[in-house]
Amino acid sequence: MTFENMCLDELLLCMSAKATQFEKLAAASYTSNLLRRAAALLNMLESERGALAATLDAACLARDTVGILGTPAEAITMLGEENAGLRAELGTLRAMPSRSTP
Repeated sequence: MTFENMCLDELLLCMSAKATQFEKLAAASYTSNLLRRAAALLNMLESERGALAATLDAACLARDTVGILGTPAEAITMLGEENAGLRAELGTLRAMPSRSTP
């Protein structure tokens, strides 16, 4: 299996194993340090991927809930425009003089 065909989890495990092999050869080897840093970076990327997946799921749920057809990006844009319109309407209502009841 080549690195190109591996998922992030497999690549992270492979790099950690290779770093361990290099550490057995030389405790402070340059290659093992690079592999450890690369594994840490991959771990960070995997966390970022998880956060992005959660954001995408939330966007899809919001899109489906309000019945918007289109991509999540289009849904976010449409919801943002609707939110801006509602905020403008709220600002207008707040700017109106209040009526006191007799």
